[in-house]
Amino acid sequence: EGIELLAGLKGADVEAHIRNLTEKAMGLPENQRPSFSDIYQLRLNMVKPSLEDVNTVAALAERYITDEAKEVIPELIRRGKQVYLVSGGIDRIVGAVAKNLGVTAWFGVQLRFDTQGRYAGLYWTPTIADEGKGVICHQITFMLGGKTTIFIGDGMTDAATKGQVDCFAAYTGIHNRPAVVERADIAIESLKELLVPKKKAVIYMNTQLLHDANYEPPQNLLP
Repeated sequence: EGIELLAGLKGADVEAHIRNLTEKAMGLPENQRPSFSDIYQLRLNMVKPSLEDVNTVAALAERYITDEAKEVIPELIRRGKQVYLVSGGIDRIVGAVAKNLGVTAWFGVQLRFDTQGRYAGLYWTPTIADEGKGVICHQITFMLGGKTTIFIGDGMTDAATKGQVDCFAAYTGIHNRPAVVERADIAIESLKELLVPKKKAVIYMNTQLLHDANYEPPQNLLP
């Protein structure tokens, strides 16, 4: 989570508080929490990341990508799959992650800075809204027309893509959130399961999946 990494630059207490807000935003159903956009802006207003802060985290993006992601995503692209990162993360950080993986298309949140590089707010984007990722996936799916699509994510905003793609897969390899798994078509514990599907697919992956974790890939669950 990019905002958590930015919070870490402000001190351990700020980072811990931001992590708590993140878990509320990503792990609780809509009727049990404030809107995601409200929590998102609250976190940013607490951290107030400068342009220098964002560039610092973006420059370190490679170290936050798991070995598994480094293996699976380029392999999917090599096989002709179209991979998009659709994220509520900061655009510069999401872009750095995407480029490290060989992904050429991503959606993130663009921040505004004043002439001295100080945080001055954000430009509204669908990915900070509760249903926003579903809106983006609907648009991309319509543009691609007829291709089998799957979205992988571990948060409630990811679950909003269900119905807009052929399959929403709850990723449990790092965070196993029951509310998300309950809404999912399937649950997967390892990205390596994506290498097995027989149908041609467009993979939408949330950058939250890229934090370091160690786990054994279970049997494939996808068709």
